[in-house]
Amino acid sequence: MCVLKEDGTILVSVLSNSAKIPVAEVESMTDIIAIYYYASSFGPCVIGLRSDGTLSVAGGKDNGSIDLVIEGILNWTDIIDISVGNSNMIIGLRSNGTLLLSKGRVNNFTDSSIDDLLNWTDIIEISTGGNNGVLGLRSDGTVLVQPINHTYDISGIYGWTDIKKVIGANGRVYGIRNNGTVVAVGHRDAIGMGLVNVEDWTDVVSILNTNRSVIVLRADGTIFRVGNEPGSAGQIDFHDWTDIIHIALPGSLVGFKSDGTINITGGLYIDNYRRDVSQWTDIVAIRFRETAAYGIKSNGTVVFAGTNYPYNNPNVSSWTNIRTTNYR
Repeated sequence: MCVLKEDGTILVSVLSNSAKIPVAEVESMTDIIAIYYYASSFGPCVIGLRSDGTLSVAGGKDNGSIDLVIEGILNWTDIIDISVGNSNMIIGLRSNGTLLLSKGRVNNFTDSSIDDLLNWTDIIEISTGGNNGVLGLRSDGTVLVQPINHTYDISGIYGWTDIKKVIGANGRVYGIRNNGTVVAVGHRDAIGMGLVNVEDWTDVVSILNTNRSVIVLRADGTIFRVGNEPGSAGQIDFHDWTDIIHIALPGSLVGFKSDGTINITGGLYIDNYRRDVSQWTDIVAIRFRETAAYGIKSNGTVVFAGTNYPYNNPNVSSWTNIRTTNYR
């Protein structure tokens, strides 16, 4: 796991496939303001967004060769965000609201699709994932979409207005309006499960779009769920959760409370860390690595729970000045 320090450097705990990502190369990055992960053709790599709008990359190389997608981003400038979904490319959002596309492995796009993306303007947020293609939220609250092998009607998206957040994955796209209501489109399975019947949803703050369900946070700090997941992913219980200000699903469902404590439920390895995590305080971000959990506190220190099997548990007591945002 990588954590970002306030000075723009990165600390590395033991990484999965760490032989593929040179730790020294990651920790030599400087002036980083956001961290991303990408599965290149040569294995996993870490991408750092610098404060000057350029990108730094560790990994993505093998015996002197470099992944074509990674090579395509090294000269980008003026970047404020990137999307590393499963569209076989990396998409960069520039500060002027236009997009850049990496070269290589763009088999999911036609030439006309690429041209359309490069002609987008006034974009403030991008998203890729599933068979939804590329989603772009514009500054005027409208949404653009470039589909990838979509299997459902997405034309309704073009009529959306007053949108402040777009969430797309697993054959569904949700748009949260400024007034807390929601619009949605989805494939027929999602329609059959009621996952896009959003007419009655109000005061919505955020949405987690899982495989066969959707989890919704309301402004009053409560949560509701539509649909259900099979197996351990479906064994979550949040009926008594209150005062929640943020939700995340990085393995277990996590509810961040306004007092800095954590509610947690579900997940295959939750018994390894649930007791300790439930006693944490002053938490602003949380990361999971299978059987372990890392909590980042508002003062920039880190706490650890669980086991880092098959590696030794990290000594995080010396970690200080850790940045509390921008983990993508």
